[in-house]
Amino acid sequence: MQRIHGHTYLRHSSSPLLFATLALCCGLSLHAQERAGPGWSRQAIAEDMDHLIAAFERIAPVPYQWTDPASVRSRRDSILAHLPDTVSRGEGHRALAKCIAAYGLGHSQMVFWRPYLDSSLHFPFDVKLRDGRLLVHRNRSNDSAFVAGTEILSINGIATERMVPELLACSGFEREETRAYMVGYAFAYLLPFYFDQHGRLFRITA
Repeated sequence: MQRIHGHTYLRHSSSPLLFATLALCCGLSLHAQERAGPGWSRQAIAEDMDHLIAAFERIAPVPYQWTDPASVRSRRDSILAHLPDTVSRGEGHRALAKCIAAYGLGHSQMVFWRPYLDSSLHFPFDVKLRDGRLLVHRNRSNDSAFVAGTEILSINGIATERMVPELLACSGFEREETRAYMVGYAFAYLLPFYFDQHGRLFRITA
């Protein structure tokens, strides 16, 4: 643990089992150069969205019960309208995930398996969502002050009141409680994938 300028910086305390799991996954992790590479253009994201929509329409010409083609394309246009000309990889992942989530299919997520193969997992807490708040469920850090139930207000300067709605919007599960559960369950994986947080130190405000 380090305390700098009044903030608490935490390191993950790895258990032998976790270390072994990460060692097995390291060969399947995201390439470092991809994580550190430049962002994407809005035009490239629009083309990817069109490709995804066309693929869904080929696979299932009859619309799913949770949506219709016009609604999905309307959602696409709305997402693109709020994007700048260039976005980070995390922002690009979120934009594509929100488009896919418009289908309301819980297991049709943005590269559903890929975050679980990221060997850079370092976030030191298991968390859960309750009423839109991000709470510590299990503390795996070296700072015992973060007891279960502690609300996390920001991570590396990113307010969780902004982060949580974004992550929920990336989930395609139709039930609100299911989305909240899955975001909490997979949070340590979603944080680097959707918010580009790959470091080993975390500035936590609680």
